[in-house]
Amino acid sequence: MPTYKQGSKGEKVKEIQARLKALGHLAGKADGKFGPGTEKAVKAFQKAEGLGVDGKVGPNTWAALFPPAPPPELVPVTPSVQPAEPVLNPMARLNEQRLARLHPAVAIRARAMIDLCAYEGVAVLVTQGLRTWEEQDALYAIGRTKPPIGKIVTKAKGGQSYHNFGLAFDIVVLDSVGKADWDTRHPGWMRAAELGKSVGLEWGGDWTSFKDLPHFQFTAGLTIAQCRDLYPQGLAAIWEKVR
Repeated sequence: MPTYKQGSKGEKVKEIQARLKALGHLAGKADGKFGPGTEKAVKAFQKAEGLGVDGKVGPNTWAALFPPAPPPELVPVTPSVQPAEPVLNPMARLNEQRLARLHPAVAIRARAMIDLCAYEGVAVLVTQGLRTWEEQDALYAIGRTKPPIGKIVTKAKGGQSYHNFGLAFDIVVLDSVGKADWDTRHPGWMRAAELGKSVGLEWGGDWTSFKDLPHFQFTAGLTIAQCRDLYPQGLAAIWEKVR
């Protein structure tokens, strides 16, 4: 997809402006002209969403502005009893919010894995989904130029991770009281890995050079280099190659 910035015009710009107005970031009129006011509103939105703040609407900002609607959460009730408020599962809601920004082929497999884990009594929380190049660079700096020095968490810079292209997600296993259990000796970690691989996901724990136990991905054979080559055309150009 193209990048919309100062000087851009048209219906897509009007859609962006209307969305920014609905979110409370734009006070002006949705006139289809990307001016300073729209740029300021985009920056405010990007800051609020933890995105790279450049005032431009590229693939990542567009995906954040217009995420796919998550499926409704249904709560069975007896015909004679209607609860005052819907009963929601915060963990499921958070998982869905993060998976909704991934390629559908990845998200479908992730949901299947999470459901299989739940059936076996392993609670799983999705901690990361789509990650901007700027966020990737910040993660890369941890252990190198940012504390804790020496505790490196990734070998991938911006544009070198499948997270940057919506093809990967990270998880953490939860303990019996619903807290993140980062001790990978917990048997739930290995069972989650087995179930993830059973639905066609690649597991970072199988890597030899740098084991990444929270990491799962589905790439259909698409390489990082191919993703980077297609990236200027937008995430859609990458996603259509993954079936």
